[in-house]
Amino acid sequence: KSQVNATHGGSPLSPRAFAAAGNKVYVTYYEGFVGEINPDNYSVRLTAVGENPDGIAVAGDNLYVANSGGMSYPNYGTTLSVVSISDFVQTSTITVHDNPAILCSTSDGSYVYLMSYGNYADKPAKIQVIHTADNSVSDLDYASPSDIAKGADNKLYILCGGYDENLAPLPGTVYRHDMSTNTKEGEFVTDNTTMPNAYSISVARDGYIYVGCSDYVSTGDVYVFNSEGKLHDSFDCMGINPIVVH
Repeated sequence: KSQVNATHGGSPLSPRAFAAAGNKVYVTYYEGFVGEINPDNYSVRLTAVGENPDGIAVAGDNLYVANSGGMSYPNYGTTLSVVSISDFVQTSTITVHDNPAILCSTSDGSYVYLMSYGNYADKPAKIQVIHTADNSVSDLDYASPSDIAKGADNKLYILCGGYDENLAPLPGTVYRHDMSTNTKEGEFVTDNTTMPNAYSISVARDGYIYVGCSDYVSTGDVYVFNSEGKLHDSFDCMGINPIVVH
């Protein structure tokens, strides 16, 4: 086991998310950098991006980085940085929805999918897709998204929830989206399982989909679905706010 330490100006940096390309690992650091980690000697090379970068994805020869601006509430960031992997510098920025956070890309790099959290007021969370051929951006029609995760065969799983007129959390709904063709496949859960207070989702290598649920007060539950959208298992995680890791 080895430890990777990234610093800038003598101060340690705060890692947020990572992605792999070739034989390198790329990490976002909340202080405004992306790091390239060389696994041969665990050295870190830095390049500057936008304010408070969060999610990161590899698409072809580029990295796409979500500049959340999370420390500038209520004036969140509205850009993605495009970083050349070969030159390891930011080459351009893309204007997107407020508070960009989670990124997933197709295997061939044609599309990058983005979930942005909005400003938690008049600008709700939104799912967008970036067409990497020209870096144009399109909105997707999913109401009240809370999390996204990429599965096998370029399938994107989108968890949506929201609140009713009394601000009570609504049960979560999972949708499946074909990333390669950029088409909505419809609801994923096929057995009418209800997931109260659902807010996080992850896809395991074995194809099972995990949904974390919590009301931020009591212990949360995790629901496990098979690839056909049927409930495989559920359990009390014995803690508040279970976040299933992407």
